Amino acid sequence: MLANGLVHAVVLDGNGGGTFLNAQEALARTPDQPGVLWLHFDYTDPSAQKWISEQSGLDTVASDALLTLDTRPRASNIKNSLLIYLRGVNLNPGAAPEDMIAIRLLVQPNRIISTQKRSLASVRELLAAVEQGDGVKTSGEIVADLVDRLTWYMDEVIAKIEDNLSSLEEKTSGRLPVKRNQITDSRRRIVVLRRYLAPQREALARLQMESLGLLSDADKLLVQEAADRLLRLMEDLDMFRDHASLAQEELQSQLSDQLNQRMYVLAVLSGLFLPLGFLTGLFGINLGGMPGAANDSAFYVFVASLSGMLLIGGGYLYWRNWFK
Repeated sequence: MLANGLVHAVVLDGNGGGTFLNAQEALARTPDQPGVLWLHFDYTDPSAQKWISEQSGLDTVASDALLTLDTRPRASNIKNSLLIYLRGVNLNPGAAPEDMIAIRLLVQPNRIISTQKRSLASVRELLAAVEQGDGVKTSGEIVADLVDRLTWYMDEVIAKIEDNLSSLEEKTSGRLPVKRNQITDSRRRIVVLRRYLAPQREALARLQMESLGLLSDADKLLVQEAADRLLRLMEDLDMFRDHASLAQEELQSQLSDQLNQRMYVLAVLSGLFLPLGFLTGLFGINLGGMPGAANDSAFYVFVASLSGMLLIGGGYLYWRNWFK
């Protein structure tokens, strides 16, 4: 990170390359200087907040929009600028992809000011292309290219969710061991992703209709293609949500069958040993007059009688198909 909360600053040369500036050079530039300047800040840094609020030349509405904490994907015009809120999957090490990262952009013809808290792979790739001289040329291309990259990364994450759900469905269908929290986790990821995809598609639709002339026809076409992919991803998520529900119902059905089977075994055993328990309890009382108390062979006769009763009871239950 550069000084003053500035993550990066680059001036596009209009040919796919650009010049990367330090914080002093970048913040000293004015919007009327040639080239497209892209300033990217960490909005949690107090220095960045102060510069955007007091020294950027933006009005209060625009500066507050760049520094707001809670964002929902959208696109709107603010005077002669285009304000865009977008979300991208979190691909940082150790992070959950569905913990989506927000990026805010204020787009002007010769300047873009963007803010975020965590790093986005799409932004890093876009900058790498500029550094190699094969990147974007205008502010509109920055927006279109960023939208395209964000959507492709979402596609990759959702494809992994599909693979995971397919594996879980195969396991549940084959009655292989599956933990309930695995399905619950997949459903939660689907819900979180679906929450942001719908408003993001609405934002892309608004971008296609922007009237400031910041996006060329080619840029709008790229945004439209990203919006179409986003619609397909939303439909896929809806389908995956149904599959996850079916997998969870199947797992619950299997658990219920296992419980019923175990309860059935206990019921059969109880039916076999309940009369035996009654007899052993009855003959176990220590009172005078018990039959066979004076006979040395009475115990063996009693055990043989219980064994016979157990065999008769088992045979009866088998005949009634209780063991099937």
